[in-house]
Amino acid sequence: MIDDELDSLSAIREQIKLYCPEVAIAGAFDDPRKGLEAIRTHQPDVVFLDIQMPGMTGLELAGLINAGETSIVFVTAFDHYAINAIKLSALDYLMKPVDPDELKLAIGKVKTRVAQKGAGDAHRIPVLGKLLQDSQLQSYSQETIIGLPDEKGVSYVKIKDIIRLEASRNYCNFCLLDGTVALVSKNIGVFIEGLQKYDMIQVHRAHVVNRNHIKRYVKLNGPYLKMCDGSEVPVSNSFKDNL
Repeated sequence: MIDDELDSLSAIREQIKLYCPEVAIAGAFDDPRKGLEAIRTHQPDVVFLDIQMPGMTGLELAGLINAGETSIVFVTAFDHYAINAIKLSALDYLMKPVDPDELKLAIGKVKTRVAQKGAGDAHRIPVLGKLLQDSQLQSYSQETIIGLPDEKGVSYVKIKDIIRLEASRNYCNFCLLDGTVALVSKNIGVFIEGLQKYDMIQVHRAHVVNRNHIKRYVKLNGPYLKMCDGSEVPVSNSFKDNL
């Protein structure tokens, strides 16, 4: 655990002891450089990492970790842009103050990854870095890559290759330019706000479309959108002003 705020560091340490007693804590550090030394020594299964620290940010530190072996769970105070970026990168995160149920869920994901000998977060760190850079510079390109988590792992796509999103209960279908449909293990609400800046617009409670892949807006027997792949997407009155 690495956090420059001692109160936060103490709180999550006590919560892990209380709610996840099976987890062995290798160390807790308020200095990211000392934390990095400990990570390299102990090679833990997971690191709980504050994203905003002086001297070395959580993202910079994460880039120095062998994330192919170690999972990273970011712990952050409310930061609108950072949270959206983390969601789009498919990394795990916890909000301060940490909710015990969310903590147990995060630990459960790490256990599953370790048991299945799944990959760590090596690919997701640069993805998050680019997303955070976009928000800091207020410059959004559809060349940006996002992570799509499913039951087997995470796949990565450029936003320009996404035609549309369609809700499927607690899951979400990503319809891609190459004709494939990726069933993502998160609901559509996770993606709506973060993708808005990238010209991905919500047109219905259950539908988000890439503005660049709209071929036609049809009012008759609709309204609906004709997309570049021939699909038809309904437009509801609540969201038609987004177009």
